[in-house]
Amino acid sequence: MIRLLLANVVDYAIFVTSMAGDVLTWNEGAEQITGYSSEEIIDKPLALLYTEADRNSGKPDQELKIARAAGQVEVTGWRVRKDGSLFYASVVRTALRDEQGDLRGFACLWRDSTEHKRSEDALVESRRALEVLNGELSHARDHAQAASKFKSQFVANMSHEIRTPMNGIIGMCNILLKTALNQQQRQYTDVIKEASNALLTVINDILDFSKIEAGRMDLEIVDFNLLHIVESVCEIMANEAQGKRLSLMSFVEPKLPRLLRGDPERLRQILLNLTANAIKFSTSGEITVRAVVDSLTEHFVSVRFSVSDSGIGLSPEEQKCLFVPFVQADGSVSRKFGGTGLGLSICKRLTELMGGEIGLESEKGVGSTFWFTVPLERRAVDESEVKLPDLDGVRLLFVDDDEEARAIIHKYFSSWGLRSEMAGSAEAGLRLMIAADEEGDPYKIVVTDLSMPGKSGIEFAHDVRANPRLKATPLVLMTAYDTVGLGTYALNSGFGSYIIKPVRQSHLIQCLLGAVGGSNPSLAPTAIDARNLRPTEILTEPAVRLLVAEDHPINQQVARLYLDEMGLLCDIASNGREAVHGAGRGCYALILMDCQMPEISGIEATRLIRLAEAGTGRHVPIIAMTAGAMPGDREACIAAGMDDYIAKPIEPAQLQKIIEKWLPDKGKIKRLFG
Repeated sequence: MIRLLLANVVDYAIFVTSMAGDVLTWNEGAEQITGYSSEEIIDKPLALLYTEADRNSGKPDQELKIARAAGQVEVTGWRVRKDGSLFYASVVRTALRDEQGDLRGFACLWRDSTEHKRSEDALVESRRALEVLNGELSHARDHAQAASKFKSQFVANMSHEIRTPMNGIIGMCNILLKTALNQQQRQYTDVIKEASNALLTVINDILDFSKIEAGRMDLEIVDFNLLHIVESVCEIMANEAQGKRLSLMSFVEPKLPRLLRGDPERLRQILLNLTANAIKFSTSGEITVRAVVDSLTEHFVSVRFSVSDSGIGLSPEEQKCLFVPFVQADGSVSRKFGGTGLGLSICKRLTELMGGEIGLESEKGVGSTFWFTVPLERRAVDESEVKLPDLDGVRLLFVDDDEEARAIIHKYFSSWGLRSEMAGSAEAGLRLMIAADEEGDPYKIVVTDLSMPGKSGIEFAHDVRANPRLKATPLVLMTAYDTVGLGTYALNSGFGSYIIKPVRQSHLIQCLLGAVGGSNPSLAPTAIDARNLRPTEILTEPAVRLLVAEDHPINQQVARLYLDEMGLLCDIASNGREAVHGAGRGCYALILMDCQMPEISGIEATRLIRLAEAGTGRHVPIIAMTAGAMPGDREACIAAGMDDYIAKPIEPAQLQKIIEKWLPDKGKIKRLFG
């Protein structure tokens, strides 16, 4: 019965051989696997199914010997079918003994494992190929990292090499514009400065993009005032907006926490980029920069920033290629308006780096709103609510034809407790004033825009002053266009004060409090347009001497001229060694130190100066002046013992601000530009 069952098994070759290895029995499975019938294989040596190489090496006899000695052997190997094809066999050979223990032959079980062997070989080959690929990838990674490091260093070096002469060009333009130029000369100089600033923007964009691509763009998480960030962006862009006769407004939602924690400089960079684009692509109308609550929890707030314009707008097709590096919505846009196409890509990367997202809503020919959200940490002290008891319940009228401006100002007035009403024209405003007076509840303050259809703000003021019952009403003039002599003009027209758009909340509050208090605030503009003001005396006695360590001759001259404008004396050191020697004389109140100089770098010179000061009680402030702009530059300067850092190209206002910071008690310092 067992012999019959084994004979009919088809999945395995089951057979018996003699002690010499000749086949004695052969089942159906053996026939199917090898192709040999019983008649063809019985009494034939099993070695017939081995490869020629195995037969020549004596492998069949070796397996018999092991099975005879051990009682059983398990092996695998390639075997040959009748037709000459190979199959991979898993073999078990067991010694057969009689009752006395004498060997009578061997029982064999073979299984065709060809597919398993091929899969196993394929897996081994895949592993080998993967190891080779991993080696190649590791080599490629090392090569890419080396290339990236080289690229970053190259970009940093190029930035330094370009920024150094740019500092001289822009600096000389600033100095030249303060001299007595005729109209044509001033126009040419303005063009040079504008072109230099445009080139500097391109350099900065490429540098930022390279840092982001290399993963070297680090966030600096600090406490900051959100209102100041938004309003400063509008103030920075005010001149450009005024130059195109555009109205620029900002709005920070009153319930938005003011004190937050994040990276204010990156937020400012994104807002400046979006606002600059809005101004570039708008020829008329208004631009509004907003910051509102997206979501709010006890410890965090998601802020939604947006910049809306009335510019050229974008079609759905054009919107698809935005935020892609070096791509603009339309090739003609670059030809008409300029730009590299990097700005929005950088904004997107920075937003994502801060954990936010960016997008836009736009309609061709109508305008666009670019928005982005950023999660920020709330600070313990919440300054979102502004308390102004002197203005609580005061009735106020705001006159402006700009619907957006009316909406923004109304929200501010309401949050401050004012009873504010809006009028869209001078005529409507005058009617409301007359009606309020007749009701016995006159307006305590009236704020009016300057440029409106029909009657202007000046004409409106004349009408108010001509009305005996209204002429005592405090008037505040608001305008987007500052011009020389506007203060005198406003005063002669009956206004007590004026304010320039984009409006800072603090300036507006100051004007309102002055009006309610009955005081007559100075008609100095609350938003300064530096183009129309001239340098004043900066520093009074005693005279202060600075040391400027700078190897570039043009930049030496620029620094000296800037400091001369501030009334400061300076000596020049042309390399680090001279700087160390000069500092040793102990006669300088402050040192401006270039970082890359011959003989001894500014970093090393600072270390030597600090080493010489050790134990003396002296510590002269050292300010780094560098064209380097890569991550770690500032940290390297501070680690060397420098006190502060200013990047080239240096603007005179920046230089004065940092000098004021470190020389607070060295005489009365005023603004370089007013």
